[in-house]
Amino acid sequence: MDDETPSVDVTLWATLDDAAAAPRGDLLVHWFRTAADRLFPSWDEETAESWALVTPSVTGGRDVRVRDIHAHWDQLADALGPSPFHSAAGFHPPSLDDGTWVDDAGRVGGTQTGRGGSHTELSAAVRGAERVADAAWSAGLVAFLAAALDGANPAFARKSRALARGYSWVTGVPAELAGRLGGPAVLEATGRLPCGAPVPLWRARRRNPHQDR
Repeated sequence: MDDETPSVDVTLWATLDDAAAAPRGDLLVHWFRTAADRLFPSWDEETAESWALVTPSVTGGRDVRVRDIHAHWDQLADALGPSPFHSAAGFHPPSLDDGTWVDDAGRVGGTQTGRGGSHTELSAAVRGAERVADAAWSAGLVAFLAAALDGANPAFARKSRALARGYSWVTGVPAELAGRLGGPAVLEATGRLPCGAPVPLWRARRRNPHQDR
């Protein structure tokens, strides 16, 4: 996410690499689609309007700009499919007029990193405010991750298929580490999410409401 990321209460990350279970572009499309449907639905007043910007290559090229993602989803999906260098979407309440700036309630992103774009960093930032303390709302975030990454076998940061690098509020492991933890049956018994094998790897961070005060 860039310096213009809105103040958020929850940030979700996942990393795709060459060992991902499906083409990276397809997984990127699925990440954005699932976020738009589950985290920022069009019927929610706070996220009723949206925008997206896709930069196809690190060396330049014509950017693709989309307004109202839900209404023009096919256009955005076509831009995301080739696995672009950078992609971002913002969701916000309706503005009173075209000249009024309205802060985003959340963002979704995907950016290639590493030598030659060896990894794609997925992100989703959500402004939860008082909802952070709501167990049902938090469970919805976990359900989003389960749906957005099921079957993707993403990584956790880089070189994480050999080592789980850190833990957060919600942490998953890739298929390469699942066996070392006892396999799907053991993970299921310990509260593993019903995402199917391979086990997805992602992390979520909830901001302390008293932080930065």
